[in-house]
Amino acid sequence: MFNQLNASREFILPKKLSQPICLLASEQDKLVNYQCSIALAQYWDLPINIHPTAGHDIPLDDPRWVCEHAKRFL
Repeated sequence: MFNQLNASREFILPKKLSQPICLLASEQDKLVNYQCSIALAQYWDLPINIHPTAGHDIPLDDPRWVCEHAKRFL
């Protein structure tokens, strides 16, 4: 836990990304608030796909949904 806190203290969010990114999030995530993913999408001007019912581990909860979005992205 302390290592992650220290890493977050030193992290600098880049203004621009060098690689394309596919953002996926879930409204029902009980570990990470999906609003954080929305904020990143807005910051980097990226599209985001939000699953309405999956939990934190979207690939386990709805692998077909993840594969469909990955396929569209690629």
